Amino acid sequence: MNSVEGSVIETYGSTETKILEGSLQIPFRFQLVSKQVDLLGDGILGRDFLKQMQAKICYQSRTLNFTYAGVTITKSLSSNSSGNKLENSGERAGRIRIPPRSETIVSLPAENGSTTAEGLVERKELLPGVYLAGSLVKVVNGCVITSVLNTTEKEVKMPEPVVMVT
Repeated sequence: MNSVEGSVIETYGSTETKILEGSLQIPFRFQLVSKQVDLLGDGILGRDFLKQMQAKICYQSRTLNFTYAGVTITKSLSSNSSGNKLENSGERAGRIRIPPRSETIVSLPAENGSTTAEGLVERKELLPGVYLAGSLVKVVNGCVITSVLNTTEKEVKMPEPVVMVT
């Protein structure tokens, strides 16, 4: 398989999942990799999904368009007022949704005291069975990208936690 920057990369198999978009469930098989790729510029993860869906990314209008099962889907890629998150229709700002038994990559606000450009977010139980990953992060526009793990059998909707970067 090729990585996002074009080099050949070893995979550890694949996983079948369903991408939920409104009432649509789009099945797709993603490759599992453990190797991080260092990029000099931006890369697009999920490029094989975007290619199969014949997706079109318009940088001018900041939209993503693709068609599945005869339904054309348009997603806004416009930044919110803090300039760092993608808009997610159907979810209020400041809240996150984590499906049952899954890990979700999230952008979370860093505490005002988190002036460090790069640092560590400590592992923390946010709710019973819901964990913030211990991870190395970079603070960009007051936010960090990390993951939240839901080990419960129920979907969790919760206010996005503010994280401390040390």
